Amino acid sequence: MSVILEFTIDDEAFLLGQVLSPPPKMHIELERLVPTGSMVMPYLWVTGGDTDDFEANVRAHSNVKELQVLNRLGDRVLYRIE
Repeated sequence: MSVILEFTIDDEAFLLGQVLSPPPKMHIELERLVPTGSMVMPYLWVTGGDTDDFEANVRAHSNVKELQVLNRLGDRVLYRIE
């Protein structure tokens, strides 16, 4: 049996939302992942907008240790945030 849950949380209500807010006319999608250790690092696909500004804003956040570009496919970029 499979269960699919879809919900919305205000961006200020959780840390990742605070780090990514406000996305400048971008579509941000969390990549599905399976945690294999004690820490889960989010992977994000970002489409559209100015990725240079996005990267600078995320890296400037006090709770972000590292933002790493893993892949670029056309106008989509895959990031890992620690």
